[in-house]
Amino acid sequence: MSKNMTRKGLALAAISALAASAFVSLPASAAGITGSVSLAPNSGSNYAVLLGQSFSLKSNSASSITGTGKYLKFLVADTNSSVTTTSGQYNIAPTAATGQGAADTLTVTVANHKFKIGDKVSLTGVTYVSTGTADVTRTATGAAGTNEAVTIAIAGTYAVGDVITVANVAGAAVSYTVTAANLATGTAINNIATGLLAAITTADGALFNDNSSETSNVKIVAKAQAAYTTAATTFTRVNLAAVSNVAISAVSTGGTGTITIPAAVAISGNVASGGTYSSALATISTSGNRAANLSYVVDTKTDVNTSNRVLALTTASTTAQSATVTAWVDDNDDNLIDTTEYQSASQTVSFVPITSITPTVTLSPVTTGDTALTATISTSPALNGEQVGNTSVGAVFTRQDSVKELAKLATYNVDTELWEVSVGLEVGSVAGSPVLYGTATAGNWGFTNPTTRSGVDGTDSGGTDGISSIAVSTAGVVTVTTSAAHDLRTGDKITMVVDADDSTVEIAEETTAVSVTATGTSSFTYSISETTLPTAALSDLDLQNDTDYTIATYSTNGLVTRAFPGSYSAKFAANTKTDIDQTTAQYLTKVGSAVTNGAAVASAASLSVDAVEGSTAVRLVPTQPTF
Repeated sequence: MSKNMTRKGLALAAISALAASAFVSLPASAAGITGSVSLAPNSGSNYAVLLGQSFSLKSNSASSITGTGKYLKFLVADTNSSVTTTSGQYNIAPTAATGQGAADTLTVTVANHKFKIGDKVSLTGVTYVSTGTADVTRTATGAAGTNEAVTIAIAGTYAVGDVITVANVAGAAVSYTVTAANLATGTAINNIATGLLAAITTADGALFNDNSSETSNVKIVAKAQAAYTTAATTFTRVNLAAVSNVAISAVSTGGTGTITIPAAVAISGNVASGGTYSSALATISTSGNRAANLSYVVDTKTDVNTSNRVLALTTASTTAQSATVTAWVDDNDDNLIDTTEYQSASQTVSFVPITSITPTVTLSPVTTGDTALTATISTSPALNGEQVGNTSVGAVFTRQDSVKELAKLATYNVDTELWEVSVGLEVGSVAGSPVLYGTATAGNWGFTNPTTRSGVDGTDSGGTDGISSIAVSTAGVVTVTTSAAHDLRTGDKITMVVDADDSTVEIAEETTAVSVTATGTSSFTYSISETTLPTAALSDLDLQNDTDYTIATYSTNGLVTRAFPGSYSAKFAANTKTDIDQTTAQYLTKVGSAVTNGAAVASAASLSVDAVEGSTAVRLVPTQPTF
């Protein structure tokens, strides 16, 4: 096999950690012997997650091919150069601080490490500190009680996260951290000077005023200082780019002591000379170690099979990305999958934006009287639900005659490999605690449960919202008019009690529940059960408070507290990359266009109600209520 490839890439991590990762130029398709090496999701069975999430794979090797120095490695083929490794590299803790050596090199002391000359390592988070009182000058000396001008020289090149600390210019030392905004527009050094000056005057404005037209220095006026002390300035540089992804130049005998690597290039030109390095290693970087075909190798430096090795991948991209991963046992530790070496089957991991997902939502058939809506969700491509988790996928529900959309996170069922989600149909606080779509507000359907009403002469639960009149036609139809909205729906049931003083309309009394027809927001009708109809129309406009009706649809609750005839829907929703770390339904974003009113024909003709499967599923309740 051609060896037109880079050597290993290893990374050092944390103040207590060194991490190594090898990166070589390998073809996307490996040429080893497939078998005896496993590669599978660390949890779940599918190989896709939402964009912005991480995906973990696990690998191990059979005992027959495992041996000393035969390291398990991962080849990551990523043609867009966008998928990076967040874990899986070799890690070992330093036993002494990083020191600055001769010829711009760093010496790191570790015990019993597995590095060798040529291994590439990253020292992200290494700091370089220079203390330069020579960079601070007093431009004038004032007598006691007069002003003194002080110049703090900060000329140099800075990176985001660099810290400038100045002593003896305020009540306490003042620090300023360089931000991305400082470097984004304009002249960076001027922006940094402005920020440092603001930090100083904020810390002790009574002592210092702006006396600057900020260029490459900070100039301040120290007010009324009898014995001003020369300010000492400390420059702390972090995340030195030149100390990442560099090859080890020397290794102590037997790998038991120190490793030597190049330090930052021309570090003395960055801020000030005469400084020292310190080890504050915090992160691992695998960028910049790709071969010409953009693939790289992660070297676990594991040559035993007592436990799985886990590789975690992610991407910072805002578009769909994928990477093909192959695990193998590198017998000769040359970072090449040779034809005599054993490898796993290659697996492709995908990071999918929600706009690239085709969901299938199945809403359980809705029957009049149901107390909740329940849906299941699957996706194409098939997401790994165990790695996606239960805080990034959900559904948005609607119901007949409500303008509200209620969002709820779904729970992944590992047995069915479906997300499951349910919301109640109650009035007021809804079971399942959904939120109004796009908000943190507790979800409700916007309905009001009807209540008992009495004649307006008395006082009832509705106060002045009582019964204004009752009329009975010769056809036996009772018309009830209320002084305010009755909140009843056609199909609700009531019982009616008529006071003896309202005997004119006593025929309207019904002790057995009857169904009503809502004819207006403040009127409804029902038919009397008496077989003898009145010979003339009857009415009473001055009802007593003991004339009242009681809700009897579902005990004392109305139709709006459960499913009533109409259309109900559930739509897939998930977190975008921007909101991928959010954990509440407030951040769900709907995917796909709504399908309503059964516009699409159900694929299962045997269903008793219309069903639509797709990005939105709709179930239509039968048009006639049944109780």
